[in-house]
Amino acid sequence: SRERDFHEYIGNINKELGFLQFEVRASTNQYDGRVYYGMINKVADEQAKLGTQYSLPQIAFFKALMEAILQDQSGKGQISNIDALNIRLETQVKQESQVEFNQIPSAFKQFSMAQKEKSLEDLLKNRWLCTTEEGKIGMGIRAFLELRSLFKDFEVPFCDVCNEAGIKAELCQNEECSVRMHNYCLKRKFQHQQ
Repeated sequence: SRERDFHEYIGNINKELGFLQFEVRASTNQYDGRVYYGMINKVADEQAKLGTQYSLPQIAFFKALMEAILQDQSGKGQISNIDALNIRLETQVKQESQVEFNQIPSAFKQFSMAQKEKSLEDLLKNRWLCTTEEGKIGMGIRAFLELRSLFKDFEVPFCDVCNEAGIKAELCQNEECSVRMHNYCLKRKFQHQQ
């Protein structure tokens, strides 16, 4: 079948890319249900980090945004623009290294609202973040492709159908139940039952 041939083709590409520590990876955008493919660097070493266009305060801001999105208990996987802009970088630094306020780098303390707005704009443009249907900030497709380990770190519940992290997912109506299902998985599951 075409799908099997396609997956075999991707597998062959990944064999060739393996020695370079790169991989072509598929990920479903949980906000629109579409599958995207991207080339991923599998090594998160210092040299890979040097290749980023973002400053340390921007990276800390992005990490704090991801944390807020991943900890959304409603299963919507989003935060408001106002909440995003009100994130304080000092708390991000303290979590990482347990430093005192006077030891926080001045670049973090002086990261202005205008810098946050510009960073948010850049992260949206570069698809690390997205604007959801509700007009809020959600995870972009690049984050879905490259940051899977974060989902486990934040213990995001998995979708009961596809076994991927249920960041944007429907929650079980029973409060004692922790089951989550993506909207596109729900549709697929109930189409097969008919």
